Amino acid sequence: MKEFFLKGIGKVIIRKSKKAKRISIRISSEQEIQVVLPVWAPYYLAKEFIRKNEKWIKKHVADKHAYGQVKKIFDKSTEYSTRWHKLKISDESIENIQIEIDAGTIHIRYPIVLKISDKNVQEAIRYGITETLRIEAKAYLPGRVKELADKHGFKYNKIAVKNQKTLWGSCSSSNNINLNINLMRLPPKLIDYVIIHELVHTIHKNHSKQFWKTVYQYVGNRKSYAKELKNHNIFIHP
Repeated sequence: MKEFFLKGIGKVIIRKSKKAKRISIRISSEQEIQVVLPVWAPYYLAKEFIRKNEKWIKKHVADKHAYGQVKKIFDKSTEYSTRWHKLKISDESIENIQIEIDAGTIHIRYPIVLKISDKNVQEAIRYGITETLRIEAKAYLPGRVKELADKHGFKYNKIAVKNQKTLWGSCSSSNNINLNINLMRLPPKLIDYVIIHELVHTIHKNHSKQFWKTVYQYVGNRKSYAKELKNHNIFIHP
């Protein structure tokens, strides 16, 4: 592992991974910037990759900084819905915070002696939303992958849905596809774009011209989708 400092960005950690098939950038919730290289790649490629993506990195570091400084406080008047569930918050004569996810509601009940701004209440609300997204993702994403794969003739191995912090999706060398539960917060066209992106990786393992040509074949103006996707932050829900 190596470290270097770039003006305007700060410290960057470079590490190599046997699992990495291509160069990637990861920004943690603590704003640590990592460049992951395949074992065969020379370290100087990391610096070139950072410079090419400098604008994107600065934007995402700023977004994460803002998220860390300002976190939305839910209250009983907050209107929040996932794809299939609506948030409901109530204070009741109970001893412990309760989370109930039913057919159409994320119901958070908290003891009347607590303030709704209490850290434990707010964490319960966020946990309830996260688990709802997980339930919805498991119910929707695997089936949608199968529909698109069957339609376009792709073959894949396994599907997993996870609460990933840096990726909307990924495809392993053995064609296992991982999809982020936060895809459920996106418009259907962007969900399909991410799925097609990963399905194309079952054929083209890198982001070559042929890869993007194939993506374009199935989604049309992929550049507009990619640009729109960048306006959605993986790590944020209110």
